[in-house]
Amino acid sequence: MFCGLQMRQFKTGLLIHQRTYIRNLLNDRGYSNARLAPTPAVDQDPQPAPANHPLRQWPLRKLCGELVWPASQTQPHIAHAVHKACIYMHRLPDVCYPLISRIYRNLQDERGLFFPANVNPAALELLSFADAALGHCKFTKRSSHGEVHLLTGPVAWAAQRQSTVATSTQDSETISMSAAARTAISIQNFLGEVGAPIQLPSILYGDNQGSVLSAQNGMGSNRSRHLVLRHHYLVEQVRSRKLSPRKVTSASNLADTLTKGVAAPAYRRLMDQYTVKLSDFLANDEDFATAPPVSEPTSEAVLQQRGDRKSKPAK
Repeated sequence: MFCGLQMRQFKTGLLIHQRTYIRNLLNDRGYSNARLAPTPAVDQDPQPAPANHPLRQWPLRKLCGELVWPASQTQPHIAHAVHKACIYMHRLPDVCYPLISRIYRNLQDERGLFFPANVNPAALELLSFADAALGHCKFTKRSSHGEVHLLTGPVAWAAQRQSTVATSTQDSETISMSAAARTAISIQNFLGEVGAPIQLPSILYGDNQGSVLSAQNGMGSNRSRHLVLRHHYLVEQVRSRKLSPRKVTSASNLADTLTKGVAAPAYRRLMDQYTVKLSDFLANDEDFATAPPVSEPTSEAVLQQRGDRKSKPAK
C-alpha cells in the first residue's frame, strides 16, 4: 500500500484500488453498514441537515478533503459529487452534509481501476471523452466540465466548474473539448518522453455536433468569437494530426457522469465501461480471488472507433 493506494497483479492485468482507505473512512464516520446509494449525486439539492446530523461533529473541510483523495486517484465515479460538495461547503453548508452522506453510501459499491495486461505496446491508443452541462452551477451559472482519458484503462479524469460563463451549449462544449485536448496532448508528450509512443491522432469524443464540426473544419460562428483562443488551440491540434474529434451520443459519452447527476441505470452502464467492482477480483477480506478476463471499454464510441480509424468525420 502506498498513500492509501493498493495494487494487485493478476495474469490478466493490474488492479488499483483503495479498499482499505475507504473502509476505514466509512467506519470512522459511522457508514460501514449504511444503505447503498445507487448514484453518488443527484441534481436536485437535498433538504438541509438537521442540527443533530451525525456528520456535524466534524468540520466540513475535513470531510470534503478526505473524499478528494479517492476521487482523484481511483474513484472517478464520485468526482462530480465531491466537486459539488466542495462548492456547497462554503455556500450552503447545511446542504453539504447530506451531499457527503450520499457519497459515503455510494462508496459501499466498492470499485477500482483495472489495466489489462494483454495489450500490444505498438497498438496503444488514447481515447478521450469530454462533456459539459450548460449553466449547471446554481451560484455562478457557469457550466460544469468533465473529461475522461483511457489508455487501456482510465489514466486521467476531471470534474470541475468552467472558469467563464458560457452563453450557449456549443460554447460550453467547446470549452470542455479544449480542456480535454490540453490533457490529451500532455499525456501524449509524457508517453513520448518515456519511450512509449501511441497511435496518432488520438480520438477526442464529444456529444455536441456543432463543437465537433467546428473543431474538424476550423469554422467558428459569431457567438463563439469570444472563445477564439480555445477554439484555435483545438483546431491547431486537429490540423497537426494529434487529435481527431468525433461525435458520440450522450448515452455513450463516458464523461457524462462527471458533469451532472444522472439516473441510476445510465450511471451504472457508464461506470462499468471504465471501472470494475472489487468483488469480481478480491475476496471480502482482501485475499485473492480468481480474476476474470476483463475486456476493454465497450461503449458505442469505442466500438465505432475500433477497426475504422480512417472513417470519415461525422457530418
